[in-house]
Amino acid sequence: MRGWTPGTKATHAAMSKEPSTFMTIPDILGKDPAELHGKMIRTMGSLRRYEVKRSQIWLKDWKSVLELVIDSRVIEPVSIRQNSMYQFIGELDSSGARGSGAVLKALVYRCVDGLDMDLYMKALAVESVVPEVHHGI
Repeated sequence: MRGWTPGTKATHAAMSKEPSTFMTIPDILGKDPAELHGKMIRTMGSLRRYEVKRSQIWLKDWKSVLELVIDSRVIEPVSIRQNSMYQFIGELDSSGARGSGAVLKALVYRCVDGLDMDLYMKALAVESVVPEVHHGI
């Protein structure tokens, strides 16, 4: 879980940004990329493919066949396993510099194998109704 290690450049970059918003991969891909450009996004999915030379990860949505490209240059080297579930937090880039569509420029990541996704989604729904519970501590 290198992405969470205190003192890394990725951790410092993440701390200097605004809080991230959780979005599923279909939510991200369903929006106009320009609308999300520069936003801090938190998402999860299973690792489908990792291309070391291109510093790109393909993350598959946990419920659909949709995939999001993750730019992993900031968090290199990564220690990840194919088909495991991961959460990535980063800045969405829709400039098209790394291909077409939106790309999440990862700042941190962690393995979330074993997480009950249905329960997690219910918790996020409750948090969106009562956001001060999370932020008022």
